[in-house]
Amino acid sequence: MNSNQNTLINNYIGVSLGASASLEPVKNNGFGIQLENSAQNAIGNLTSGGINVISANGLSGIQLTGTQTYSNTLSGNYIGTNENGVPATGLGNLGDGIRLTAGARQNTIRGTASARTVIASNQGYGVLLTDNGTTGNKIIGSYIGISLSGSASAPNAQGGIRVQDNASNTVIGTATTGEGNVISGNTKYGISISRTVSTYKNTDGTTVQGNKIGLNAAESAALANTLGGIYVDAGVKNTLIGGSTTGQGNVIAGNGGAGVLLSGSQVLTATLQGNIIGLGKATSGANQGKYAVKIANSGDGVQINNAVGTVVGGSTAAAGNTIAGNGKNGIRISGTGTTTTTLRYNTLGTTKPSTDYLSGLGNTENGVLIDASSGPVEIRNSAIYSNTLSGVRVTGTPQRVFIQDNSFTGNGQGKTGDDAKAIALESTTVGGSEVATKPNHDIDPPYNMALNEKRLVTGRVRIDKLSPSACITCTLQFFAANPSTLDGEGRDAIATVGPVAIDTSGYFTTTLATLPAQLAVTATDYRGNTSEFSVLTVSPAVDIEVIGASSLLAGPSEPVTYTLRVTNVGTLDLTDLQLVAKSDKGWEPVLNPEALSLKGTGQNGGVGESKPVTLTMTLPEGTDPRVRIPTTDTTYITVTSALIPDATDSTSVSTEVTSKFVLKVTPRSTTGSGVTLNPPPAKPTTVPYNITLLNTGNLTGTVTIVATTSTIDGNFAEWETTLTTDTVTLTPGIAKTPAVNVSIPYEAAAGTQAKTTIVISSPLLLEPVTITTTTTVAQDQRATIGYDDSGEGKAGQITTFTHEVQNIGNTAATFKLDAGSSIGSTVAFRSLTPGITIAADGTFTLDTTNNRILRFAADVTVSSQAYRGDKDIVSITLYDESNSSIGGVQDTITVTQSAVVPRMYLPFVVR
Repeated sequence: MNSNQNTLINNYIGVSLGASASLEPVKNNGFGIQLENSAQNAIGNLTSGGINVISANGLSGIQLTGTQTYSNTLSGNYIGTNENGVPATGLGNLGDGIRLTAGARQNTIRGTASARTVIASNQGYGVLLTDNGTTGNKIIGSYIGISLSGSASAPNAQGGIRVQDNASNTVIGTATTGEGNVISGNTKYGISISRTVSTYKNTDGTTVQGNKIGLNAAESAALANTLGGIYVDAGVKNTLIGGSTTGQGNVIAGNGGAGVLLSGSQVLTATLQGNIIGLGKATSGANQGKYAVKIANSGDGVQINNAVGTVVGGSTAAAGNTIAGNGKNGIRISGTGTTTTTLRYNTLGTTKPSTDYLSGLGNTENGVLIDASSGPVEIRNSAIYSNTLSGVRVTGTPQRVFIQDNSFTGNGQGKTGDDAKAIALESTTVGGSEVATKPNHDIDPPYNMALNEKRLVTGRVRIDKLSPSACITCTLQFFAANPSTLDGEGRDAIATVGPVAIDTSGYFTTTLATLPAQLAVTATDYRGNTSEFSVLTVSPAVDIEVIGASSLLAGPSEPVTYTLRVTNVGTLDLTDLQLVAKSDKGWEPVLNPEALSLKGTGQNGGVGESKPVTLTMTLPEGTDPRVRIPTTDTTYITVTSALIPDATDSTSVSTEVTSKFVLKVTPRSTTGSGVTLNPPPAKPTTVPYNITLLNTGNLTGTVTIVATTSTIDGNFAEWETTLTTDTVTLTPGIAKTPAVNVSIPYEAAAGTQAKTTIVISSPLLLEPVTITTTTTVAQDQRATIGYDDSGEGKAGQITTFTHEVQNIGNTAATFKLDAGSSIGSTVAFRSLTPGITIAADGTFTLDTTNNRILRFAADVTVSSQAYRGDKDIVSITLYDESNSSIGGVQDTITVTQSAVVPRMYLPFVVR
């Protein structure tokens, strides 16, 4: 036909009705319909009565040819089938179903749900678009390679749609509802874009959107195109497969080869966006109607070989592809001519039907495989989950494979070596000898990593400028691995630090925003080479144990000391360890130290840091009910990280209380002074030293006191030393104060010093207690006190003695009176001299004139525990301003009556 604005509807072209009313081929030796330089013609329409059946012709069913063939519409035709859109023997056209050639332009092949164009069973391509000037043609709403039912294959022998030899701006499907094609069931490829000879270099601007390729119309089962879904070959540029707007993406699954194959030395700037590759719709269950089941392309999801400038995904999440469930790799990039490949915002190995990723949809091999020497490649912002082998695998000699801002988990489960990694740079080594031609320059990930509970991470990178794996100006990315599986893959981004600051040895330090259960880190050098993951599993754990004895015996008031060791047995450094000890008897344990900082095993394993801790307790005094016999205390010691409470451990020690006499000795003073007096028979100056003895144990004991005095030069002569008592019995909790009296011989020169050694011993003490005092002969006697006295007294009642103190110095001075009783009586002082007051602490002041002499009373309240016949030696000591003893008297009380005890009177009865 060579005319315009014609309409052809309801025709049978190449077939006729047979005797049985079925179609029989009546072959036209040429084309079924040919439009040559014809415009604005309509072949078929979108009503049920407008369908043409164009089958069994000797060449193509329809050919549109010539530069003036434009704006023609082919609607609702059955091309290569019977009148029901079903293939039948002998009905296929021997050429292509539809052929557009020699400059045919702006023509539309279309169908709708009610008037579907079916192009099937033809011996050539379903649709062929070829030659210079063939441009702007559109194929929408058609079934190509399947029957009208949408569920049965009816293959076109050379493929579904072919665009070749500089045909340009072809549109195959759109995002508009109903305008996508089902291109399935064909022999060879569903769509191929190529050339027949190498001189064709401008097959340009093909757009493929909204189609189902390799599936039935319901997208629930495979109707494979035998070699693959889409094939883009040499001499093709600016191909767009899918798009970032809703409906633009294609579903490419179930094909016999790769879902999309880009292969050829001049495949330029192909873009794949928003496609689902390898999955179909679930027909039942919770995910019904979602792309949640594997319908694998038997090859790779996307294969890129010697293509330049390919973009899979885009700059937004909406542009990303879902590539899962494929029979080989999700994406394979190969070929020495492949360069500048960008993969962004893709989901590989899983799907995201709403907000949840689905598992079990991994690609059968790797998520991404990069081999040969292809590069550079950028992989960013993608989720790479659950692939059978590695997430990203680089093998051969590719360089500048840049992998950042992605999420990995579940790849290579159950595998080993490079098959089990999120990022695998095959044949590379960490440390040792690096080879620049290995993948990504053999870059090393960070090593010697350590992390503490405050999220401070340290590690090291290679900085040897001569090493190919050096990382002098690296960017580090920190991730948390999947907390449920701890699979060593970086799933959740924590931080990007770059270029990282390092010291002269390559060590870095940074603080993370969160503390992961497992840390995974990559390094990327300034060339764009990214390392494998370096992994640190965070296991905060601490151990505390007792070194040596964990059970001791001790008596009241005695100290016990235990030694413990705290060890960091986890990988996490713990700088905030707190130690707490608690006694179940309420004793007061003391830990030293109470806080620790311990390094963990870090990334390299081994043994964590240990430090010793001491636990000391002093048992309560003997009267305390907590040390009664029998008593055993258990003290629990716990070490815990303040920030990580789960990092904790406990141990315990036990202390058994024994019966023990424990003596506490407190001398009131250890220095004294006095002056020499006239020779005998004058009484020498006596300097008394009061010593308080307290039994802090839980057993009554008796001590013996021995005192000897000698001058500093060792001469014992004439320094008389006496005791108020040399034997003292102490019940638990009772204190008594005997005195040691040192007499200064009259001939002792001023300044002479004598040392008194007082030894207090008992069979119940492990060793004697020794006290020393020093008595100095003073040149000026400052005050004197009267003479010893004696009297009688009754237990619990007051006996009073009267004495005088005279200031015999040459200036006013303050003195102090103190007293002690050998049987535990109490003493109070009263001034009997008007104008002179004795303070509560026993101090008073005498001048050298009117108030030179103090007359005072010593009121002794005899101990209520005294018995008749007891002798109470009350020692009254006079001290000067320097608290040195300068004199004293001893009053003796003979106890005439014990404390009154209750009596019972019984009547005298005589029978």
